[in-house]
Amino acid sequence: MGLWTQSDRWHVEDLCRTVGLRRGGSQVTDQPEGERRRSALRRKLPELLVEGFSVALAVLLALAVDEWRENRSNLELAQRAEASIMAEVGSNRSRLE
Repeated sequence: MGLWTQSDRWHVEDLCRTVGLRRGGSQVTDQPEGERRRSALRRKLPELLVEGFSVALAVLLALAVDEWRENRSNLELAQRAEASIMAEVGSNRSRLE
């Protein structure tokens, strides 16, 4: 038999309930599990919204940069093609004259 009597155990359990502790030191709350989860979600919601907005902004920025690079590349290709065509037209004119 241990050092604690049943009366001592009941007294400690009553004291822990009064203070709001369970065995193992975890907190006791009067809220049901669903309410605790909603409460936790409400506390974390601003942080989650900022993270979501940051990720969406980063993706949109990456897509915009990719589009800009592609447009720049297409413009350079069009300018080289135009220069090549103009050179060929000039060459053909000089042959005909």
